[in-house]
Amino acid sequence: MAPALKENSLSLLDVRSTVEWVHENIEAFGGDPENIMLWGQSQGAALTHLYTLAFPEDSRVSKFRIISQPPSVTIDLDTVDDVYLDFDIAAKALGCNYRDDAEAELECMRQVSWVQIEEYINRYSGSPSISFSKYIPDEKYIFSNETKRYLYGKVARGPAIRSDAAREMSSDDVTRVMEAEGEWDCTAASDSSMRRSLGHDTYRYLWAGNFSNISPVPWLGAYHWSDLFMIFGTYQDASGVIPQLTVGWTAFDPSSADGGKILEFGKGSPVKTITGDWLDAGCYNTSTPFRIWG
Repeated sequence: MAPALKENSLSLLDVRSTVEWVHENIEAFGGDPENIMLWGQSQGAALTHLYTLAFPEDSRVSKFRIISQPPSVTIDLDTVDDVYLDFDIAAKALGCNYRDDAEAELECMRQVSWVQIEEYINRYSGSPSISFSKYIPDEKYIFSNETKRYLYGKVARGPAIRSDAAREMSSDDVTRVMEAEGEWDCTAASDSSMRRSLGHDTYRYLWAGNFSNISPVPWLGAYHWSDLFMIFGTYQDASGVIPQLTVGWTAFDPSSADGGKILEFGKGSPVKTITGDWLDAGCYNTSTPFRIWG
């Protein structure tokens, strides 16, 4: 984010503008403005999650789908000294070294091709690292204390689907995979529990499909975004059309004796029911390993 910008929430406001347009126009295309689902995967999931907290009273959305939301999507203002450092590093490297003049820095960067910017970020390997993947809290649309939003009931109403893949940050280092998976899974478990406390149903699933014929290396397993092949129907099955599957789905209830019901797709059978006690145990007991074998 550029320090010269007066608004930190442009990505989220883009989503809001899109939702407003769809809500106003969907009826003309045969849709129902009262039956809109907002969903996203990865950074899209982060924005969907942030949207539920930013527009609790007038979301104009009736349901949400949050697929593989990263575990930390906002910058911790207590630990980060300079929230604009990523932008300044990129600007300086791309010929816009105007750190003492934020307006000039921004105007210069606006003249740089997005291709150059993306290539620089992808190739950058210096220290400190840069990512541009987290959002700066402004306490207007993006909040530093999300738990407080839930405690005050400031979250959009409507059911939600939350999911993760069994090996989100896949690696041939099993220990690293387990550590990363714990962060992703516990984020979903925590958010689902807080939604449940407000009476908002959440339906959880774990994507555990491991298709070695489309994986570049055998240890990838059910990696980040691999469930999109099935969601969009882009996985070509040589034997013909993938059959449709209809399942009963119980809302996740972490207070139940088994820790809540979660569907698991793609491991050994098309679908089966697992429990929160099995999947989320590592969130509450550090001696319990996380399940990463999709």
